[in-house]
Amino acid sequence: PSMAKNGVHASAGPLEGLKERIVWTKAKIEDDSMGKVLLQDLKIDQKLLSQWLEQNPVVETQSSGSDKIFDLTENMDTSKVLEFLQTEVVV
Repeated sequence: PSMAKNGVHASAGPLEGLKERIVWTKAKIEDDSMGKVLLQDLKIDQKLLSQWLEQNPVVETQSSGSDKIFDLTENMDTSKVLEFLQTEVVV
């Protein structure tokens, strides 16, 4: 971003937002507040989380079938995504 090239962007969901913050700020996943919760509180393996953010893979859920991780978490607020990842996503 620069003075000439700027804008506002809203991510479709919290995981996509995490990916975009990592890309734009060049931060590490573990330094982002959402990343910390996913890694430390939900105990999601960092390699798996990196794969989700880099590849947006199709994942299987307990009750919703399977779809891309960003699509499954689209239009959810952060607390709903955290609950969904804990209860629905098969890891």
